[in-house]
Amino acid sequence: MELPLLLMAVAFILIVVMILPAQNNPPADKPKDSFTAEEQNEVNYLKGQLKKVQEDRQNLQNELDLIKNTQIQLSYDAEKYKEWADKSAQELEKHKTQNLQLRQDLIAREDDLSKELYINVNLSKDLKEKAEQIAALENTLREFKNKNRDLEDQLKAPKGPV
Repeated sequence: MELPLLLMAVAFILIVVMILPAQNNPPADKPKDSFTAEEQNEVNYLKGQLKKVQEDRQNLQNELDLIKNTQIQLSYDAEKYKEWADKSAQELEKHKTQNLQLRQDLIAREDDLSKELYINVNLSKDLKEKAEQIAALENTLREFKNKNRDLEDQLKAPKGPV
């Protein structure tokens, strides 16, 4: 908003600077000495005003140049920021995709581990049952061996009184 107003002010001052000298210059055919004191004061006043307007014009031109340079720098910075933002958005999208893939992989791995744990728990139960069955069978085998030994001892023992 301020830039158009500033440009309009600069244009107005430039117009005034160009018109004032043409309107306020003494006629070429009238010698400088023929001015009255009042006219000379007015001429001096207008010269002072002209000098002030020219200084203001130069100051405004300097400010306009500064504004243009600032605008160029801001445009450059905006372009760099846009490039950075685009690159960051691409990186963010890439990381989101990787994150989603890693989550899916973790969920799949967790499912696999849950299945393995279930199988291991069941196998552990089966192994415990089999160990109990083996222990029971070993006890039964020991009992049979003891009975068998007892029977062999009875068979080897003399029959009847000797």
